[in-house]
Amino acid sequence: MTALTQDTNRKVTGGNGGTRMPLLASAICFVGSLLTRTTTGFINRLVAGEPFAGVAMQRIELADHPASGAANGDRFVTAMTGRFLMRLALAVTASDAIKRRKVYASDDNAFTFAAAGNTYVGEVVEIESTSVAIVECTTVENRDAAPGINGVVAIADAAVTLDMTHVGKIVHQPVTAARVVTLPPAADWIGKYITIVNTGGAFAITITPNGAEKVGSAASLVQTATRGRSTTLYSTGVTGDEVAIIANQ
Repeated sequence: MTALTQDTNRKVTGGNGGTRMPLLASAICFVGSLLTRTTTGFINRLVAGEPFAGVAMQRIELADHPASGAANGDRFVTAMTGRFLMRLALAVTASDAIKRRKVYASDDNAFTFAAAGNTYVGEVVEIESTSVAIVECTTVENRDAAPGINGVVAIADAAVTLDMTHVGKIVHQPVTAARVVTLPPAADWIGKYITIVNTGGAFAITITPNGAEKVGSAASLVQTATRGRSTTLYSTGVTGDEVAIIANQ
């Protein structure tokens, strides 16, 4: 499949009703375009490797700028997640639905089971035909986020020590080299969560607890160097296992 050049009405069921999000200044999209989020938080037609943001429910063109020279965020697009009919580059079987096989995209209309260099968009839940499936589309953060997680924040492409402004958030880091992210003192966020997402992919993020504290009973946790890798953490406050690993996918 090739990138969209016109509106495409995708069969959908169980959608989330739509979310209005700010567009990148240079972006256009069609009805049915899959969207991703840039490292600066703006929405674009799907760029392989960027985090999935939803499926466009409206067509937006450059002419829709409110004024010449408009900036990022001057236009908005309504997008939704849910279950969509998608034609994949490979054959699909009943086993793929039973195992909820992960689906990735290389542009706004090309779907595959190959993760390398592509964007995670959802999982197979039903089979329509040999190469057509119903895919439950969800963002990585919504898939893995725990109760109490609300909102996304981007951190610098550098060694970063998180603080209480990052607690209860999905933390994106666009890594271009191996990075270390240090957690706040566990006692400050007992009973709360942090989700850390690698939006770079070529290098790993090492997650370290504060001081002599432990994460998953270890001195540190090294994420796999995969774009979209998501780790959700929970502060227990228990000595020797101060931070529990809830999900690491």
